[in-house]
Amino acid sequence: KSGQSECDKGTDDRCRQKEQLKELTRLLSRVEWLIEALLKLARLDAGTVVMKQETVAWEHLIEKAMQPLAIPIELKEQTIHYNIQGSFNGDFSWTAEAVGNILKNCMEHTPAEGTIWITALENPLYTELEIRDNGIGIAPEDLPHLFERFYRTDKSRARTDGGYGPGLAIAQTIAKNHRGKITVV
Repeated sequence: KSGQSECDKGTDDRCRQKEQLKELTRLLSRVEWLIEALLKLARLDAGTVVMKQETVAWEHLIEKAMQPLAIPIELKEQTIHYNIQGSFNGDFSWTAEAVGNILKNCMEHTPAEGTIWITALENPLYTELEIRDNGIGIAPEDLPHLFERFYRTDKSRARTDGGYGPGLAIAQTIAKNHRGKITVV
């Protein structure tokens, strides 16, 4: 055998229908995610979200943010290096959402067997979270637009699944609601 299933060869109508159904299901999941993300962003923009002020250990927050990314990171054989110390005052759930969006972006733009570094530091003046990767980087002309909703970078550099969405806009809005900011260098 050549290793291809009948569906791969496209000879069976039933198999093609199953493949089309899988693709439609994937697309529907993407649309549902976008709707949920836009609703979150609308709530954040409208000021209807109240950010809790609780002490959160960075280690616990990073663990929560990484949970949905564990399998894709493992499949891409990426390495995560941690240097996490201390805690911060803020909303655990919303901050995990923001950090998760940034980590997802890093994971998607870091090559197979690449590396992501996460450093969290607390000092008397401020708390800082730094996330770096060895991906392709961001073109200088894209930097001012990076946190705009649905901004799309140069298509030759973007992901094959479209590479656009409100994830980084949500992350920046959450940071601002915590009296913080996200910078990219």
